[in-house]
Amino acid sequence: MLRKIFLVLALGQMALAHDFWLKPQGQKAALWYGHASEDSEYDRANLKKASAFSAKGDPVKVAQTSDGKHVVLVPEAEAAQMAVEMDTGFWSKTVQGWKNESKRAVSGALLSEWSIYYSKVLLKPEACLNKSFGQTMELIPVALHGKNLKVRLVLRGKGLADVKLYDEHQKVADTDAAGEATVTYSEAMVLSAGYREPLQNNPDADRLNLHAVLSLP
Repeated sequence: MLRKIFLVLALGQMALAHDFWLKPQGQKAALWYGHASEDSEYDRANLKKASAFSAKGDPVKVAQTSDGKHVVLVPEAEAAQMAVEMDTGFWSKTVQGWKNESKRAVSGALLSEWSIYYSKVLLKPEACLNKSFGQTMELIPVALHGKNLKVRLVLRGKGLADVKLYDEHQKVADTDAAGEATVTYSEAMVLSAGYREPLQNNPDADRLNLHAVLSLP
């Protein structure tokens, strides 16, 4: 029984080890899955929304192409930042591992969740300060002074306190009461945060598993 518990905990950690993130390529950005140094396959049908803003904060239309492995976002005009929403659907945990299925479809599910990722890339960081995409969960840059980057983590527009922030899955800060934290800005940074909340009377999942990812050049 003890071995089974350790197995389930290990599988849970494996399931949380990857993020969707946008890798800048000049005025374009490629959607990657994994760590900043990894390049894993993903289902392109999970991409539900792509958007961009100019340096003035105006919406910019975004075309989607492919480089053979990744979705590539191409703004139709000069963009300061771009964002995507990735919905990977329902996941159920069993003693055999995680399955990308609703708990209604899995016999003996130990836990089930609905996973959604909100990822954005700052092509021009200084022009993106305090400019939000209005995502359900989002990391918003607040200030940039030298190598010090202040961000605000929001959930449905409100600051989210006491959440750990990671850079390539290494903890770098905790958000304060306002949902803010200051981190050391590094080249090709991929900053991420996760948050779970229970789902009430949902036949497919027990909780909502949200991720916010912010990448910088």
